[in-house]
Amino acid sequence: MIIKFNIPGWNYFVSDKVKSEDINIGEWVVPVKNFSESRLDELCTAAIEQGITGCCKHTEGLYELFNGSDNGSLTICFYTSFGDVSAHKRLFQFLIDNGLIEKDGKGFRDIDYIMYPQKEKECNLYPPIQKLSDFIELETGKG
Repeated sequence: MIIKFNIPGWNYFVSDKVKSEDINIGEWVVPVKNFSESRLDELCTAAIEQGITGCCKHTEGLYELFNGSDNGSLTICFYTSFGDVSAHKRLFQFLIDNGLIEKDGKGFRDIDYIMYPQKEKECNLYPPIQKLSDFIELETGKG
């Protein structure tokens, strides 16, 4: 079952299988253009149903407009365990298959992964931010 809720500006989607002890997480922050909020709802739901992530969220259009984005862009975020490389790679394939990562003449846009270590000792194990390019070749999408 997927639990859906809204905190002003954000729509959250959480699997009821997520455990509270799953604290070693971070989020892939993906800015998107030309996607409706309803399409992002569908993608969050699909990512959870397919086991790609246990939690996903996306911004609402009015939130983005209020915060200075007037180009129709939204943000979608996918939470993953920061030590699970195979989970990251499954997510990348999902993002690529669904056109969520912009492409230019050189390859895919280098998106950010922001980590939220919950224990101080883990803060030294991982850098605070990683990039898509740390996992795949941006030109090809292969990793």
